[in-house]
Amino acid sequence: MKKVLTFALLFLAVFSLSACKKDDGGLTATQKIEEALLVVNISGRDEVVADLDLILTSTHDTTVTWSSSDTDVISNDGTVTRPAFGENNVTVTLTASITLDGTTLTKEIEVRVMAMTVAPPPVKTVSEIYGLDNEDTFDVTGIVYSHSHYGFFISDGTGSIFVFGPDYKEDFAEGSIVNILGEKDAYHGAPQISVISMKEATGEFTVPTVINGSVGTLKNNLVDFGTKVVLTGTIEKVVDGTFTDVFITDAAGTVFKLYYKHLDVISTFDGKTVTLELVHYSKEEALFLGEATDVTEITAFTDAHIVAAYKDGLSIGSVDFVTGNLDLFTSIEGVDGLTIAWATSDALVVETDGTVHGVNGQDLTATLTATITKGDSSATVTFDVTVVDLAAITTNTVAEVNAATDGDFVKVLATVTGIFGKGYFLNDGTDDVQVYLGSYPTGIEIGDQVTVIGYRSTNYSVPQISDVAFTNVESSDNTLPVATDTTIANLFTEVAATTDMYGQLITFTGTVGLFGSYNNVIISDANDNDVMVYFRSDSFSQTVLKMFVGKDVTVTANVYSYHSGDGQWQVIISDVKDLTAMTGDDTENADIIGNYIIGEVAANVTEPGDLELITTMGSFATITWASSDAAVITDAGMVMQHATDDKTATLTATVVVGAVTKTYTVDVNVVSELNASTPATVSDAILLDDTVTTKVVGVVVAIQDDPNGWSGFFIQDSTGKALFVDLGTYTGVEVGDEVVLQGELDTMDSWGDDTRYIKDAELISDNDGANAVVVNAETDPAVIAAGYADLEGQKFVADLTFVSADAAYAYFQGVTDGAMFKLNHAVYGPYTQFLTAGNILAGVEFVVYDMDYDNVRVVAVTLPAPTDQQIADTLYGAAMLPNDVYGNLVLATTHTDYTATAVWTTNNLPVVAADGTVVRPALNQPDVDVLVSVVVTVNSVDYNYSKTVTVKAYVPELFFSEYAEADGGNCKYVEVYNPTSEVVQLSNYKIIKGGNGKEFAASSDIYEMEGTLAPGAVVVVGNSGCINATDDAQDPLVSSPLFPTTGIAWYETTVVGYVNGDDALGLFKGDALVDTIGLSGEDPGSKWDVGNGNTTDGTTANVILVRVSTVVYGTTDWTVGAEQWIVSANDRDYSTVGSHTSDLPVA
Repeated sequence: MKKVLTFALLFLAVFSLSACKKDDGGLTATQKIEEALLVVNISGRDEVVADLDLILTSTHDTTVTWSSSDTDVISNDGTVTRPAFGENNVTVTLTASITLDGTTLTKEIEVRVMAMTVAPPPVKTVSEIYGLDNEDTFDVTGIVYSHSHYGFFISDGTGSIFVFGPDYKEDFAEGSIVNILGEKDAYHGAPQISVISMKEATGEFTVPTVINGSVGTLKNNLVDFGTKVVLTGTIEKVVDGTFTDVFITDAAGTVFKLYYKHLDVISTFDGKTVTLELVHYSKEEALFLGEATDVTEITAFTDAHIVAAYKDGLSIGSVDFVTGNLDLFTSIEGVDGLTIAWATSDALVVETDGTVHGVNGQDLTATLTATITKGDSSATVTFDVTVVDLAAITTNTVAEVNAATDGDFVKVLATVTGIFGKGYFLNDGTDDVQVYLGSYPTGIEIGDQVTVIGYRSTNYSVPQISDVAFTNVESSDNTLPVATDTTIANLFTEVAATTDMYGQLITFTGTVGLFGSYNNVIISDANDNDVMVYFRSDSFSQTVLKMFVGKDVTVTANVYSYHSGDGQWQVIISDVKDLTAMTGDDTENADIIGNYIIGEVAANVTEPGDLELITTMGSFATITWASSDAAVITDAGMVMQHATDDKTATLTATVVVGAVTKTYTVDVNVVSELNASTPATVSDAILLDDTVTTKVVGVVVAIQDDPNGWSGFFIQDSTGKALFVDLGTYTGVEVGDEVVLQGELDTMDSWGDDTRYIKDAELISDNDGANAVVVNAETDPAVIAAGYADLEGQKFVADLTFVSADAAYAYFQGVTDGAMFKLNHAVYGPYTQFLTAGNILAGVEFVVYDMDYDNVRVVAVTLPAPTDQQIADTLYGAAMLPNDVYGNLVLATTHTDYTATAVWTTNNLPVVAADGTVVRPALNQPDVDVLVSVVVTVNSVDYNYSKTVTVKAYVPELFFSEYAEADGGNCKYVEVYNPTSEVVQLSNYKIIKGGNGKEFAASSDIYEMEGTLAPGAVVVVGNSGCINATDDAQDPLVSSPLFPTTGIAWYETTVVGYVNGDDALGLFKGDALVDTIGLSGEDPGSKWDVGNGNTTDGTTANVILVRVSTVVYGTTDWTVGAEQWIVSANDRDYSTVGSHTSDLPVA
């Protein structure tokens, strides 16, 4: 406060003088200095206790310099060092000097510096701070490192400690030397410094070196707090409501929590095994302070990681107080190849198999050394063993323990009367004492008589035994002392500091209530005296009590302690059976109990075992259970799990409270082993046998919807290994989604190579998200092609050279080799079919699909973006202008994949219109050459193309003359007629089926015709069911002629043989369509409408159709062709097969 006042006075003096000063004109330098020195002063100079803020400038733009008569007390810059506690105050003369124009004047001011009124805190090393009590003050100096959210660590060479100082952390960089006046504090068991003041200092210190360790290094506190440890473990993010915790687990399964203030980076590695640097922050948490680049992902723990983890986690129990043989195991279950070899410094004390030898009346020591080995990695750990002679230790009564001094070594034989979260209570028949363990007792039950050896200590006036070195259960089911009946009011007459009631069993009655922000249970009397049920009591008992707030209960409990801050006695309830009475309406209480106990039963159970149905509420109620299906869940709550099918059972709880009996039901679904199982990785699933049904998890790497093959998608795991999924529908599944699937493993043959896949897959879950797809590091196309069978579904990036393109696929090969790849250019890059052979495409992304006609087929292809020229080429090329034109041209004016427009024209619009409509010259007229031109515009740039085509005059040409798709019969065929005067080579013709809306150009259902066809003759192409012709012979109601078996030109093919009424058929001469039944690329549903001069006489389904005699050539326009058919009244009348009547004489 004095320092602030000094600032105010100085400011006021300067302001006053400045406001009143007159013009400098006429003043000499001496006069100016004299005026300036009048301003110079030091407020509070009679009792200085802090550094001085000395005036450095004055009026007339003068500069003030200072000198001290005793710089050890006041330095020339005003820094004050007060005399030590017990020394005298010191007077120091400070001289202010001002020089102007060669003239110097001075002013002396006497200052009294006050001695310290209290002793300074002791100077301590970091290691000495560890031994101080909380709130002890001290002075310490060290080097700063590892800043965190609330401060940083310092080290002085003797140890490291965290400095809690949010206000100081930005002021001191890593490597700074600091002097701290602080107070001892602790955080989760780790000592730390609460800052009182801090300043820069000097000294020779170094930041602690980083050590290699494991999670066990931190978990077991094998290094000092503040130590930097490089370790390897698996990151796990656990979300609980609005809180997110992150844990790391090493190869030995040791788990440690990461400090919550620095999780943004490390939480992105959820599920990954990583190597990173952590700081040992507290007994419960480690601190990550790095960036993502400081974290190294690994695929699996190495032998070295495994050895280090088990070295730091190896325990053989307490070795400071050994009273029996030790269990020295030589291997770890589930860790193949890991061995542990033991050596001893003295086999007369403890042998390498753990056998212990003692001597009466004497404690013996020896050192055991364990050598842990796996593969080429090994490490050693030592244990100093002390073998104790129990017989030499005197047994104390509980009264003697209570009367002992803290730190005394004690031994007691007594009976357990209560258990709580950190220990238990003992009674030796006369007195009671608490045993503090720090964790829940294991192997100890109420009624056990135990021998306990430990040290006497005190916790808030309560005597206890802590630092337990030995416990042995001597007998069980011993009778407990009778609880003392008392009242809450009587308990409050006890004096907390001297009472002998701590640990005693008492029975009392009161009203249940809740207290504080944590809703602790209290039991109160009419005078508002509160007894708190300590939160480490039996949790179920607390839950039950909370169900009956406002009701009176009678309980039996152990007296735990007295909380002076809340003015409450605290008790421990060990078991729900200690709740012995309850008031209130029986029906209401039954509903409270019934609704609670069925609410505690899980609706879905994923593993067999005991449901642990609640069967008791102390003396409040009796509860019995019954199951609707004992094969699923027994009456006792034992769950039976089916291998593949989920099962459901209804559980009925009968609750009896007083005279009231009520029932409550809950349906429980028992999930099957398969559905409850953890999904396999792709790598593991691939190894399973065929027909095995499994669940598998993976990231979608590519979706395949192949009109000529399989449809489904590939999934991969973190290794990049992939598996094809045959899923009937995958709506909503996208690349990058993590999916869980269930299906049957199977193998399909892909050109001689076995490919594993999941058939009849069921999509269980789809976790939408941009999960990273693993890219295989291989870039050599030759290697990829050679190993395709093991690489299917894996993603690659490679440079490829364009080779050629056909109607459906573009073909590429490696830049430097002949490995051939093919992709569907309509799906992955239309411009590829117009590339020039030899064009290199750099960085093509693709997923290997399968082997198809000796080429590696790839999907999920990402190609370099096309140039404007290539876009224009594709729009022009899509017209596929033929040399000879027999029908309308398809002239696109916009691009389906890119922004481009086209304007078409011709030099003979009556023959070829701008929209592609063609009018062919009539019979016996000459062909017409037409120049077709187009201007393609891409990004405002025009590209010009033109081609001369020959529009062919109508001439006699083969056409479909008959068609059959029998109703219920097997006979399906088409008849082709030759109206010309020449013998036709049929090898120039083919029939293509466009099934279910497929384009002719994309269809693989192609029948290449063969042989010759004479003028005026027909050839019939169909299936074997026609020649067999059993349809008519076996049906007495049909009198139609049988299908002719001789005298016709007949060829069998499944292309026509499997035709249905909704399939289109095209007759091609070379690549030119000359006749069609149906429309390429369209699916009419089930049939095409047809007729003679109309489309109402019939359809292409369940029918025989004969071409009308006036037709002299085929047509590519189905709107015309659909009206050229005579519909037979009988779809099994084969009388017209083998010949055709035409009005056109043979040319």
